[in-house]
Order: sequence, then C-alpha cells, then structure tokens
Amino acid sequence: MVRAMSKQSRSQKRECGEKVLPTRLCFLLIFLVAVQFVLASPHCDGQETNLVSISLESAGARYGLPANNEARGLQEAEIFSNYYLPWLWPFGRFEVQSRLDLTLGWIGDHTQNAFMGTVGPSLQFRWRNFPIELDFGSSPTLLSTHELGELDIGTQVQFTSHAGIDWNITRHVRLGYRFTHMSNAGIREPNPGVNMHMFALSVVF
Repeated sequence: MVRAMSKQSRSQKRECGEKVLPTRLCFLLIFLVAVQFVLASPHCDGQETNLVSISLESAGARYGLPANNEARGLQEAEIFSNYYLPWLWPFGRFEVQSRLDLTLGWIGDHTQNAFMGTVGPSLQFRWRNFPIELDFGSSPTLLSTHELGELDIGTQVQFTSHAGIDWNITRHVRLGYRFTHMSNAGIREPNPGVNMHMFALSVVF
C-alpha cells in the first residue's frame, strides 16, 4: 500500500511538472528570442545601438487576480518602479528599450499572506509616437514564506516571468496589463506554478 501511495505521489508530481514546464519554457523562449534578436541586430538604418542614461522611467501600483487553478483564491498587490538601462536599439521608427524593473508587494489569500520583492531586466518594444507598448521580462523573486494559505510553492526563492501590454493614455499616465508566471524553476518540489492577471496604473516620467 505504501509503495502504491509513493507511486501515486511521484505520478502527481510528474503531472504537476508537465503542466508548469510548457508555460515556463514559453516565457523563457520568448524572452531569449527577443534578446537574441536585439543583440544580433546592432545596426539599423546606419545607426548603431544607442546608449541612454540610467533614469527613472515610471512608477505605479498593480493589482492581480488568479489566472490558473493553482492560484485560485490568491490576490496580489504591489508597488513598482522601472528604470531605463543604457541600451536602446532603434530600427527606424521601431525601438527596443532595456529596463530594470523593481517591485515590492504581497501575495496571498484570506488566511495567509507573503511579502514579496522582485528585481530583474525587461525589454520594452515600441513604435515612436504610438501609445501602445509591449513588455517582456523575467525577475528573481523573494518571498517571506513559501506557504500561501493551502498552497505550497516549494521555496521562498521564485522566478517571475511576464508578458505585458501598456497604453500611454497621456504623456505621464499609463495603464498596463501583464500575464505573470511565478515558479521555482524546479529547484524543489512542490513547484505548482502561479499565474496571475496583473493590472497597473503608473506615472511616466
């Protein structure tokens, strides 16, 4: 009986990993392809990669709702700031801007919450003078606990990948949405993977 339960447990872990792996790989591949595309194309219309000063790009707040069964019942709230990194790649009217994203917030349900912080790079894809921008990135994440109510995510160290879209309503006001995936990258079981729909309001500097 113990052997049967052990086999069932291993089977459940494999199924969990199989569900999380495609999402994690999808985000990773998108980000790596974007980085490869940018780094492999340093010239466009006779222009070299531009270097810009490191400066505050935007700051605001986000609120998140669950996007998969593992995140059911969870909510997330955070404040964030985004900083321009020195690398800007122009392709005619199209630009790719590197950024550093920092967040501080909490995630949890009605029984238990965890403080969380992230820091990591992102790439901003935009047309000049067009209000819609795309945003892809991945950030190491640190939580105060790995138990979120009844959900055990395995470790306090996680990795959060995102794909998002921003709308610059005015020169200084932005609305944003991003889909995030947080997991421990297989460092330790359990590793259910938490997906969230995140909605943001920010000030652009």
